[in-house]
Amino acid sequence: FLYFIAPLLTAMLKNTLTGAALVAFGTLEGYAFFKTGMVAPAAIIDQMAFRSMIVMKLFVSAVGTSMVAQAIMDAVAPGKFSKSRAMSKTSVGFSRAVGGCLLLGVGMGLSGAGPTIVPAQLFAGAQNGLLVTAGCVVGGVAYSLVEPLLFKGDTAAKPGETTTLDAHVGTAYRNIAGPLGLLMVGATVGLEAVWPNAVDQQRLGNDPSRMWNPILAGVVIGVNQLPLRFLAGKGQGGSTSIMNIIGTATGGAIASKYAITSVTSAAQLLYVWGGTSIGAWLGKMEHEAAFSAFPAPASPSPVRAFLGGVCMLFGARIAMGCTCGHGISGFSELSFQSMAAAASIFAGGIATCAIINMA
Repeated sequence: FLYFIAPLLTAMLKNTLTGAALVAFGTLEGYAFFKTGMVAPAAIIDQMAFRSMIVMKLFVSAVGTSMVAQAIMDAVAPGKFSKSRAMSKTSVGFSRAVGGCLLLGVGMGLSGAGPTIVPAQLFAGAQNGLLVTAGCVVGGVAYSLVEPLLFKGDTAAKPGETTTLDAHVGTAYRNIAGPLGLLMVGATVGLEAVWPNAVDQQRLGNDPSRMWNPILAGVVIGVNQLPLRFLAGKGQGGSTSIMNIIGTATGGAIASKYAITSVTSAAQLLYVWGGTSIGAWLGKMEHEAAFSAFPAPASPSPVRAFLGGVCMLFGARIAMGCTCGHGISGFSELSFQSMAAAASIFAGGIATCAIINMA
């Protein structure tokens, strides 16, 4: 009996530990979101309107740290790292990546959220957080229903297709990513010198002495690429987790390819909705225990929140990646399409906020 049951028990233990680890690392990221003020929709909207640099510092330091961490992984476990480079094996086309991420950016400018930050904002008590979440679900369902009409064939890179900078140059990933990552982190330090985090935190109504510098949060996110790549065989993402919910909740009737069938297929869900939710909630509880009640972060109108959620998920699925999937993971993998996608996210958000502010 033990001979037959032992492999099953071993697999169950391995899956349990893997799932718990993914939630734990996600919790650290969610706590970092809270401690930098990112749970406030105003942080994202102010960034798109150039009134704040919290998001930019976090994003650039996250991409840079990811590059450095992954350069180390490329040196010590090149085969495993290569296998985890999902965006290097994907070719959705620049028009699809750019167009989808422009729409994603529009959604961020409308709602002050992003696919990965939604659960942290929700569990930190952000106003209209449920409406943003509902909008994301509607956007994900809508995309799943129209996808067969919009896109044909698979998105795998064709044999011989050059999708990354290191492949184009003809050198090892680590030779480019290591120095470039250090340069990007250094750039955020320079940005901090001319645009102090204290100014942005005061604008959000936070006491700067209680908050983290977003550069530190970016380092946390970047280092967290390693456990995800080692444990789940892929980098960070956000929009996939909502598709996991849709696919599993409908029993595969909608978004069937995202229905959870294993711990690995649930990796993004465990990390994002399991971990970052807990981390943001713990940050809120810590604040209320040490200081006073944490005021619910103000959000845009209910209509903007809901429509923003719809645009975010619909756009992210068109592009096959979001602020984390393309913006941080893909960019740090040196994917050409992800670099263009990341720029498009900011372009969409900046244009949206500019139009709203002129209205």
